[in-house]
Amino acid sequence: MTGFCGVAIDLFDNINFQGSFRTLIAPLADFRNIDFNDRASSAIVRPLPGSQPGDAVRLWSDINFQGTPLDMGPGQYPDFRAFNFNDLASSMQCIRVSPTTTPTTTPTTPPGVIAEDRQIETLSFNLQLIPPAGTTIIAVQENRVLNLQAVGRFTGAITVQVNGSFLDEIVVLLRNNATGATSTGIGRVTIPFTKNITFPQLAGLNQANLRIVVTARNPVSNFSFANNILSKTVRFELITQVIRLLTSSALEEDDLSRTVIEPDLNILDTYIVMIE
Repeated sequence: MTGFCGVAIDLFDNINFQGSFRTLIAPLADFRNIDFNDRASSAIVRPLPGSQPGDAVRLWSDINFQGTPLDMGPGQYPDFRAFNFNDLASSMQCIRVSPTTTPTTTPTTPPGVIAEDRQIETLSFNLQLIPPAGTTIIAVQENRVLNLQAVGRFTGAITVQVNGSFLDEIVVLLRNNATGATSTGIGRVTIPFTKNITFPQLAGLNQANLRIVVTARNPVSNFSFANNILSKTVRFELITQVIRLLTSSALEEDDLSRTVIEPDLNILDTYIVMIE
């Protein structure tokens, strides 16, 4: 095929659609012309108006459409390392595969997803631990993240707000100031978080036909403890997807163009925790 492609490809220089990006809608024999040679690490391929079944792109590891090829149909490809193609793309062709032919790569976007944001979020905060009267906290024995959850809502035509929380549970070793006896104490506090995301591809869509699905998972944490203050950092994966429920909308084609993401969660607050 020559001329314009039936699909557009957004190439990103970091995995998970992060970093600098270039958008191509026509063949390009030398990525050095756009200062993007051997830089692509993830991509979004999206159909353009008038595209035909089977429209796709073929990336090449060398300029002038030489080297190792990688065929990509419409969808999201968050990590080129999965295809042994990270930082290799040097040229791109438009191709059309048979509708019955499976592209050499498989999109990771589930059916109906028209916008997606995947991030490893970081949440930092302090917990001021208040022991029972007449006792002293000797040490923190355990600190757990429980019931991590999040939901999303539309706050504008192209904006989504994610609100979530988790239960932070602290198990401490207490010493009775009068007798010297030790015992175990437990405190719990709910930690909230909020994130705002802008999805330009939602412009013109009827939100009554859309649903937001948020997944928060895989929390890991570390902490330090001194003077009854527990300083903690929690990292977790946060996936926000906008799913189209009906085919009718102001846009005829799915538009998985670049997501503009607000800064990652990284706040510092102090919460009071009563130890019982």
